Amino acid sequence: ARRMTHRPMAVFPEEADQQVVKHHWKTSDIKALKSRLNVSFTAGILATFGQKLFETAGPERKRIRFGVIIGCQNPRFRNNYTIATVDLKRAHSIEEKARHAQRQLVHRKFEILSLYHLMNAIEVQTAFKRQMVDVLFSPAFFDRGSGLSLQVNDMSFFNVPCSTPVYSFACSIDDVVTLSTTVNSPDINLRQFAADSVSVFQS
Repeated sequence: ARRMTHRPMAVFPEEADQQVVKHHWKTSDIKALKSRLNVSFTAGILATFGQKLFETAGPERKRIRFGVIIGCQNPRFRNNYTIATVDLKRAHSIEEKARHAQRQLVHRKFEILSLYHLMNAIEVQTAFKRQMVDVLFSPAFFDRGSGLSLQVNDMSFFNVPCSTPVYSFACSIDDVVTLSTTVNSPDINLRQFAADSVSVFQS
């Protein structure tokens, strides 16, 4: 029912170029929001990213739906992930966005298993994701171990072509959160979105 009541962002034609925009944020800023509001790190990133997207989307976009990727272990299916849906509203402050994200991540857990089974129906997977969410969001955390991992200071993820309006991979390494965002929607002002980026890759 929630899927049928949401009108997602438009996507570019299949032959159009897609661009991956890379941003750097301070981990300390996300942690400060997390500690101040007693929310998860993921909820803090969602609120910060949501604020950014609303600033670069048209005023008619009042709500953005995120599909937060959650990994699964199951040898039965070809996909090893599902999503938890999170709706953020333009009218809310970044603090309210973080609180709402946290609440939905907890309260919508019961949907995760059913979405997992649905997304593994090959015929509906792409259409389902495209019609259900505006942003497919993948949070990750890199923990330094030993050897070559100690030399890793940054990470990028190039997801092209992308079927959803927006795909973003967020990776936290030490004091930097890197977001690699594939923009596949004319509803996002790409120039404005990339204004404070560290790099832009065009497919």
